[in-house]
Amino acid sequence: MSTATSPPPYCERCGFDFLVAAPPAPTWSAVIAPDADHFARTAPAGLSFPAVPAAARSIALVASPVRIGRRQPGIDVADDPAVSRLHASLVRKDDGSWAIVDEGSVNGTTINEDERAIAPHVLVALHDGDRIHLGAWATIVVTVAE
Repeated sequence: MSTATSPPPYCERCGFDFLVAAPPAPTWSAVIAPDADHFARTAPAGLSFPAVPAAARSIALVASPVRIGRRQPGIDVADDPAVSRLHASLVRKDDGSWAIVDEGSVNGTTINEDERAIAPHVLVALHDGDRIHLGAWATIVVTVAE
């Protein structure tokens, strides 16, 4: 008759404690707002910045993907005529962080002060405070709360 013993509650090689709960995943959010500085740098000829820009709004990033575009259920930026119908998507990565992918938009997507558009259909990792620019004046700032 064999006597079964339960495995130790920790890894004998590295010491990882299986009984300690994993720390909660960081909470990410996005603030969407018209950006006059972005407009001044990239405005197409003949387009004017809105006389009464839309108010900034904040959303929690929970479900993935979050679609960004004109009349999209995730982040709707229909007030910016240079945003494609499906412009980009925010995607949660396996480690809980977020990335952005340009969905093949007409006018591209840039991050922070880099004037080069990110490559279409390629995930680009995001970091706390990153500023995502799309269209003529739409800017999305992502933040992380630990």
